[in-house]
Amino acid sequence: MRLGLPRQEYIASEDKAEAARCLRELAVPFFHHEVVKQALLLAMEAPSAEAPLLALLAHMAGTGLVSGSQMEKARALACPGREIALLQQPPA
Repeated sequence: MRLGLPRQEYIASEDKAEAARCLRELAVPFFHHEVVKQALLLAMEAPSAEAPLLALLAHMAGTGLVSGSQMEKARALACPGREIALLQQPPA
């Protein structure tokens, strides 16, 4: 499944409704965590894409298109061990 072009199109247009429609049309809800993971990784790699991608993820979660468990699974795959690293860092 190629997700690169749709991500770039969304970043350019920031059309959340269109991105959500495209995700629904894929008809693979069991795969939504992978879409979220890809968005998280891209947001970490390209700071200019962070705000639009996080807004898209919030929209998809808010509409119920992507469940909380899918979001958590994606976060765990994109950032394994992140909670542990955060707990080990002393406060600034």
